[in-house]
Amino acid sequence: MAVFKKIGEQITALSDALGFERRDLRADLGMPWDFVKSKVMNSHFKWDYDEIERYCMFVGYPRSGHTLVGSLLDAHPDMVISHELDALRYLRAGFSREQIFSLILHKDKVFTG
Repeated sequence: MAVFKKIGEQITALSDALGFERRDLRADLGMPWDFVKSKVMNSHFKWDYDEIERYCMFVGYPRSGHTLVGSLLDAHPDMVISHELDALRYLRAGFSREQIFSLILHKDKVFTG
């Protein structure tokens, strides 16, 4: 058990040194995979991102109805709502517009089945 505790302490120290918030460490560690995944999706699926006219983002507290509103909007054939995707994190990390849109489309497909 001491080994796991030591590894946990080292990961915490690394995340503090890199400026990550501890609650976001798991998401930050998955970011390289998301970067590669979004690049692959862009090359494999030729979506026309120039047709996107608007971008909407919900900001608020948990359990305040965002999922319900998002699901209602997502039911429209010309709308895509990605649930629980922290787009600002990807923007801050330097992801391109196309990469973020491909992650949004992927997240929507996963959520809606």
